[in-house]
Amino acid sequence: MFTKSLNKNLKIGYFLAFVNELYFPIAIWLLFFLQYLDFTQVAIIGALTTISSNLFEIPTGAISDLIGRKWTLFWSFIFSAIGLLVIASGNIFLVFAIGRIINGLGQSLYSGTHESLMYDTLKSSGKESGYDKVISKVETVTWVGLFISAVVGGFIYDFWHIGPFVITAFIYAFSAVLCLFLDEPRIDSEKFSFSKYSKQNLEGFKELFKNVRTAQITLLMITVASGYFIAAKILGISQAEQYGMTGKGIGLLFGSGFIIAAIASHYYPLMRKKFGNLKLIILATLALVGSFIFAPFVSFILGSMLIITRISSSTSFGNAKSVIMNSFISSKNRATALIISPVLRFFISKVPWKLHKCDLLPPYMSYDG
Repeated sequence: MFTKSLNKNLKIGYFLAFVNELYFPIAIWLLFFLQYLDFTQVAIIGALTTISSNLFEIPTGAISDLIGRKWTLFWSFIFSAIGLLVIASGNIFLVFAIGRIINGLGQSLYSGTHESLMYDTLKSSGKESGYDKVISKVETVTWVGLFISAVVGGFIYDFWHIGPFVITAFIYAFSAVLCLFLDEPRIDSEKFSFSKYSKQNLEGFKELFKNVRTAQITLLMITVASGYFIAAKILGISQAEQYGMTGKGIGLLFGSGFIIAAIASHYYPLMRKKFGNLKLIILATLALVGSFIFAPFVSFILGSMLIITRISSSTSFGNAKSVIMNSFISSKNRATALIISPVLRFFISKVPWKLHKCDLLPPYMSYDG
């Protein structure tokens, strides 16, 4: 019984990880919004999206721990689909802002919940030792999804500018239905109440700082994750756009990074065995820092290589971080703690955003939330 449920959950989980990143606007969303808005309005929408999604993170993590992974993932894809359809139907700032906020809620519900589903599914069958292989497969299909969406989305956009949003919305709607076939992992489940909800948030925070060692690990992971967050939200597409690239060009550039990341993720168990998680995190951090330092001094070709290196190295960091953090977080607080972590990362990453607003960052670091 457990084996059947395990296999079903893992198969559905892999598919959900793939379609969650089958986000066809990934490489063209900036170009889309600039048809209707100026850069200032786009930056405000980006900031609203980032802030709202991070504010939603903590409550949705507690909800996942209390009402279950299956229903949280179901509503994740429903809200994401609604948000994308709102964006596709709009042509003014307010409609776009509402759509991005709704979509942010959907992504917040997904964040941490999917990872908890996969780990707790293994744990309920006594097979959590195989989590490194599972997270490797999850990251691999995630990057494949990003690769397909980046490349295909650019081509779709050229002949149907709202197509990437509409097609992704329908794929998310189908995924929501698929979530109903998941079996809820039978670990530490509790009936929802608002008192337990409030307590759950506090317990999730405590998990990350329950002793000196876990606090050190948490702070290290959050700091490096903040760097990748900054790279994605502040450098990102705007760096490629300054090279004069079109939607197709940006899609192909980012797609190259995504497919290399998928290959790296596939071989993560072997790299972990050879180097260990700590060395992988150090190597990824060096690649990340290097991409920041050299970005303003290199040519188009070298700049593109830095973007690809930054994208592809993030998968090694993500896999290693997931294995390390899941090893010391209890099941009943897992989704809450895993979601509080990116919220803390978000606040750390606001430092360069403030510098940008004060014109203390170079032009290539324009915000593209």
